Parts: sequence; C-alpha cells; structure tokens
Amino acid sequence: MSKVADREPVTKTGREHPCPRCGSRAVASIMYGMPMFSEDLQKSLDTGELALGGCVVWDDQPDLRCNTCDHSYRMDGLRTDAVEGDSDMDQVDA
Repeated sequence: MSKVADREPVTKTGREHPCPRCGSRAVASIMYGMPMFSEDLQKSLDTGELALGGCVVWDDQPDLRCNTCDHSYRMDGLRTDAVEGDSDMDQVDA
C-alpha cells in the first residue's frame, strides 16, 4: 500500500471493501440523487464516509469511491459503465 493511502483515515465501508486499484481502506459510499442538506450529511462528507455522486441514477453505477486515488467502483466487484476520469472499471477478483 502506498504511503499516501496509509495516511488516509480508514472508513467503516473501507474495512470491508478496500479499493481494488490502490488498496486503500479510506473508502466512501456514494450517494446519488438530490439529498436534503443537514449537519449529519455535511459531517459524513467531511469525514470521508460519504461522497456525492450526482443526481443521475442508473442501475450499474459505482457505489464506492476511494478517498485516496478517487477510483469509483462497485461493492459487488462487477464492471460498471466508465465514469469520467475513471475508465478502467473492470471486474474485481474476489
């Protein structure tokens, strides 16, 4: 694991689903749609537990984002359509 990844705080989601690209356990769940702003939402964004994915929702979109390398991927390891800036979202071997 890189030294940068070692400095990122481990998240609850990252313990179970580390980044397949860099191995970091600093991983955020991606929330799609148009959430209502709250102090709890802001805290989750600030701590890296949550990332906003935009208002467009489709079936096979990524549900996790690495806070270290910004790679977006699916929890189930299946391939998803490429996201801008992240074109190598192949299936992850479990």
